Amino acid sequence: MAITKLVADSLGTGVGGKVLQVVTSSTSTVASTTSSTYVPTTLAVSITPSSTSNKILIIFNTTGTHTTATSNALSLALFRDSTQLYEAQQYIGWDTSSTDNQDAVGGTHLDTPSSVSSISYNVKFKRMSLSGTVNVQANGSTSTITAMEIAG
Repeated sequence: MAITKLVADSLGTGVGGKVLQVVTSSTSTVASTTSSTYVPTTLAVSITPSSTSNKILIIFNTTGTHTTATSNALSLALFRDSTQLYEAQQYIGWDTSSTDNQDAVGGTHLDTPSSVSSISYNVKFKRMSLSGTVNVQANGSTSTITAMEIAG
């Protein structure tokens, strides 16, 4: 079976699905909370769509840790400006030989902002259960967020 490579420039005008721009950001700034309501992290990206009919694909990845002698759960949420778009939850297990378990948390969301103004996407987090502190970007880890404008 032959493999066909499709290059965005070979598509005709008006064909949806082209990736028009990609913006990415990363951070390794540790953020900690004991809150059960969302608090900001430094994981954010801004993008300005070229048409109101275009979509924005957001992909974000981080790590979560907790510092209690029990299991805990961490919730991340993706926000467009102040509007919550997506929530990802991760149960973080406890290893009795460690004081900091670390698990990957992330998500993907396809947004339809209907805007040609600059849009800010940011990730917030909270503790979901039990007590203690939950963290993101701990232990020297780096988190990333990518915004891709997709032709509508």
